Amino acid sequence: MENSSPENTITAVNKATSVIETRGTLDANFPDLRKTFRAEFVYNETKHEAVQPVILKESIILPEEGLEALQTFNPSANAAGIAPFINKAYFTIKNCLYLWDYTERKMIVHEEEDEIVGAAFVKPKAGVFAAEINQLLIISTIRQVKIIAASYNPTTGLKVFQTDLNTTASGVNMKVIVGTNKGRVFMLGNDGNVWELDYRSDETWFTGKCSKKLHTTSSPLSFIIPTTKDPVIQLAINECGNVLYQLTQNSNIIVTYLGEDGSSFNTVLQCKDAAKLANSSVPNSPYVASNVFKIVSLNPTSPSESKDYQLVAITSNGSRLYFTQYEGSQHLLNNGPPNTLQLSHVRPPNSDVAPTDVFAHTYYKDGLLIGVKNQNEKRTEDRIVTYSPDLAAIANPNNIINSIPSYTEFNNFLDVPGKIISIVETANTAYQINELTAPFETPGRTFLVLTTYGMAVLVKQRPIDMLYKLICNANQDTAARLRNFESFFQYFGYVNSISLCLGILCSTSSIMKNGLTSVGSVTNDISKSITVLLENMGSAPSAINPQFSSRHDGLALFVYRVINPIWSKPFVKASSNDASAIYSSILAPAQLQRTLTVMRKLSNLMQEKSNYFLRSSNAEEQESLSNLNELIKHMTEGLSFIQYIINTDLSSIVKSIKPEAQKRLLTMTLKDLLTSKDGRKVASDLSYALVDYTSNKYQTTGHVIDVLTEHCGSFCSASNVFLHKAAQQIFSARSATNASQARAMLTESLNMLKKIALHIPADKAAEIAQDFAQQGYPVYGIELALACSSARDPHNTTNAYVKAGCSLNDPAAKTFANKQPFYDIVFDLLYKIVTKTSASVLSESESRNQVFKSAFSSCTDQAFAYYVFEKFIQNKMGEELIKQPLPYLEEFLICPPFNFERNSLLASFYNSNERYEEAARTYFELARAAKDIPTRIKNLLQASVSASSVTSPAKQYEMYQLTEAIKQNLENANRQSVTASQ
Repeated sequence: MENSSPENTITAVNKATSVIETRGTLDANFPDLRKTFRAEFVYNETKHEAVQPVILKESIILPEEGLEALQTFNPSANAAGIAPFINKAYFTIKNCLYLWDYTERKMIVHEEEDEIVGAAFVKPKAGVFAAEINQLLIISTIRQVKIIAASYNPTTGLKVFQTDLNTTASGVNMKVIVGTNKGRVFMLGNDGNVWELDYRSDETWFTGKCSKKLHTTSSPLSFIIPTTKDPVIQLAINECGNVLYQLTQNSNIIVTYLGEDGSSFNTVLQCKDAAKLANSSVPNSPYVASNVFKIVSLNPTSPSESKDYQLVAITSNGSRLYFTQYEGSQHLLNNGPPNTLQLSHVRPPNSDVAPTDVFAHTYYKDGLLIGVKNQNEKRTEDRIVTYSPDLAAIANPNNIINSIPSYTEFNNFLDVPGKIISIVETANTAYQINELTAPFETPGRTFLVLTTYGMAVLVKQRPIDMLYKLICNANQDTAARLRNFESFFQYFGYVNSISLCLGILCSTSSIMKNGLTSVGSVTNDISKSITVLLENMGSAPSAINPQFSSRHDGLALFVYRVINPIWSKPFVKASSNDASAIYSSILAPAQLQRTLTVMRKLSNLMQEKSNYFLRSSNAEEQESLSNLNELIKHMTEGLSFIQYIINTDLSSIVKSIKPEAQKRLLTMTLKDLLTSKDGRKVASDLSYALVDYTSNKYQTTGHVIDVLTEHCGSFCSASNVFLHKAAQQIFSARSATNASQARAMLTESLNMLKKIALHIPADKAAEIAQDFAQQGYPVYGIELALACSSARDPHNTTNAYVKAGCSLNDPAAKTFANKQPFYDIVFDLLYKIVTKTSASVLSESESRNQVFKSAFSSCTDQAFAYYVFEKFIQNKMGEELIKQPLPYLEEFLICPPFNFERNSLLASFYNSNERYEEAARTYFELARAAKDIPTRIKNLLQASVSASSVTSPAKQYEMYQLTEAIKQNLENANRQSVTASQ
């Protein structure tokens, strides 16, 4: 059982949350790429292979029959491509379609009756085919266009099914075929027109199951761009599937809106003067001069790259033209129709590229450009040139904190065996330009390059991959080669680099492989090397906050990066708004498991390396490291708790909590649940519901505790079980058959609660204490509150704190703040007894005496006594205190500074305890301090009575002098009173 109280944990967690979110601004402030564009064009070239942005990972040789067939491949006459979803590459030679499984190294050949001029794999429309059909193979021959259905999964492989869906080619060779994510199929014919292949499950009176439709000549712009003079040469579709881009031979761009649902076809605008606009953007640049300007590809972009541009056009020499298709804030509307096409930026290639150089097979996405430079039939290898964002320049804290940095790119080249035919990117998960946030175990971007030799596999190296490779190259000699790493740490920033080190150490698996994509193994030697880096590099001051080390801020940034994907999102949804709703998790199980695994590894690492992660000569940093440790443990146990509820029966457990808690849970984020006051209440409700659910399944309390502790940690452990069972027993005592049975049940529950006093939150203790009082046992409520307070400070360290005047800088101030809510519980119970607002099975006198005795009889907590005494005085009930023999009362009343009301109570205390000499002197001092004459006279008279009550012969002379002074002051006061009345 943990030794930290709930309030200490939550205080630490909230402070740590603030720290990680502050450090997380480094990622949150990562700029939209458009905002980094400047008039100057900066490129960096890295010679060291370990930090090359794009590398050749693997080359796969085609089977012999494929190599022979490709000897006659003609790019202008034959079709070719890659379908990563099904792990297949394909190309056509005459009437044969060669289908190559590059993972299994197998080749199959499909033959048609006529020569094949086009082929592609596309997604099917919904509702036309059986559910298992997830791909369509479209084959275009010189006579017809036909559809073959395909089913693929990694286990069973690819299965194809012939269909009766086909249509005549009508003399047009459909050479380019593209599909949308909604299943629409567009084709580009050798007539320069755009066609659509339509298919359906049933025939109609006027159309068959499959037909084609000519779009270009029916376009409202057909009179502007005659298709015979400026044919369309490329088609591109954006990720949403609602915009179709057409590139013409004369570098004109036509934009067609396919509708919000992707089912219409409305050509809305065009750009006919791209060359002129580009020349105006970069005047006198030879790269966009009219004699060399030619757009060779259109590349739709994603919002993850920029919200300010939606299309990048690549010219023949590798220049990039960035276009926006929205005016004003229109881009903020999802799937909104384009309303303009404006050139916002032009970026020429680096100086190694001549204006007359020619790029082919260009691919651009998410800031990365790949192209084949000066493809030459005589060479046996093609040279690939790449440009990608230089994250070190963009995301280094030194650059990003003060201002938005300028756009800097890495460029590199690599030679690929064979002549390149096609380049595609494999399917990837949600990608972020800021690759510094990428988990190590998630493979980076992978590109497949089909060549006349086979398949070249290219990998985009992320900074974490570069660091891993540097560590591998050090060959267990990291300590002696620290200089090799210093440049890396300086380049990417020490904070980022520490975060990357932790990303490798805490990765969720040693080896992951999916098809052609894999990541390295984190061996013991790799772990030792990273430990050396952490110990030697972590002491550098942080660029985010120089008062802290890079070790501290790197740790905080890493935690932010791990939890950020799920931290601020709701995680529970309901199927409906009524009582029959089914509750389910929004969190993807794999994402939840990955986050939980990483947090567990990090927590264990911090304990194993506590001297490094939890020690600092900077007191502020050490406290923050301790808070981060609490957050990591709290987050780990919270995620484990959530995962266990999801895997157990989320819907049933949620349904068993209060309706208002159910509503709050639906809008609550993980951050809310784990750090907010309201979240803690809902978490408490969920934990008690889980206890009930588990108790019904496992009958013995011990087994229930073992199960919950194993899966949920302190979030739902033995303390939660005992707390919930005690609360149930207190409630059941209301319906006990007699008072003795009720008392026995309440006594047993109190004893159970005292055992877990440290883990009972103040609000729950107040609720239980009130329940005790309502059943006539306020003493039990007081005992519970004092037990909770004592558990938080067993050695009464706050006694010295109150004696010293309660300085805010005192280390015990935090402990006192934790105990104060429990002091308030005791005072509230005493107040109700005194004011007769509490029900009790005892008589009034017995109740008052018993309750006060319970609170103070064996009190060793002087801070508690002082606090409650002060509360009584503030509530004008000080006289109640002197009716009981209370410890520390006199000491409290005489402690400085002077307080008139407190001294009045002190005088009454002396008088009631027959200490008349002290009473007389105190009343006399009160009279002298009184601000009005009546009060002065009243205290002088009381002083006189007290002085006259002193009977000790040894004190007679002193009392005589005091009495004379009282008389003199009384005469003066009476004269002043008479004068004032006149």
